[in-house]
Amino acid sequence: MTKHSTKKAGSKKKFKKDLFEKETSNNMDGGEKSQFKIKTPHKHNQKQKAIFEKMLASESKIVMIDGLWGTSKTYCAVLSALKLLQQGVVEKFYYIRNPVESSNTTKIGLLPGGVEDKMQIHVEILYDKLQEFLDPLMIKLLTESKTIECLPPSFLRGRNFSNAVIVCDEASNFSWEEFLLISTRMAENSRMFIVGDTFQNDIGRKTGFKKYFDTFNDQESAEKGIHCFEMKDPQDIVRSGIIRYIMEKTGVLKV
Repeated sequence: MTKHSTKKAGSKKKFKKDLFEKETSNNMDGGEKSQFKIKTPHKHNQKQKAIFEKMLASESKIVMIDGLWGTSKTYCAVLSALKLLQQGVVEKFYYIRNPVESSNTTKIGLLPGGVEDKMQIHVEILYDKLQEFLDPLMIKLLTESKTIECLPPSFLRGRNFSNAVIVCDEASNFSWEEFLLISTRMAENSRMFIVGDTFQNDIGRKTGFKKYFDTFNDQESAEKGIHCFEMKDPQDIVRSGIIRYIMEKTGVLKV
């Protein structure tokens, strides 16, 4: 029995070493660097660089972005989370998204299967982003080992996030109570990136995003490590020129 347990533990250790090709190094937090490659497919503008600076700063605790469609909100959050993971600053990357449908007229109803099955359709945007930065094999290894894990807010009560980065995507679909639940899961050496758009949400008046964003959008919060960014200008839209035109033509974007 003892031999079997030792062999199993040794296999897991070898798998983890093979998975990340880890080597001990003296980084800013004394952790291990995970030697997987991150591709950066786009050049970054000044506002993106300012966001990255805060997301990667050791003194930052929470970074929030309120931005329109196509302003690279999720891109910034996921890339920063991967860099923190790669540098050994954190050990886990939690992606949190509310499983809410975006259609106001047609609903597909309840989905079959367990939590992972029900969440799959809602986390495709994460995999889209991961494919921009990582090779397919590394995505598979990081997700199957649960180094990157996708969760809905309803399964967070009682959880404790230590040495982790948490990305809350489509945050306009979180209620005030859900923001309090998620933010109080943070333990030692954890940080959170919250990205959403106050202009759009799928839960109506239940949304708590604007209230939460406005509550911490001040100098006192910044001194505590909570930073807020707005991406509402035409030049902030980087996905494509046609999106800028559509939003200007429909009056969503004021020029």
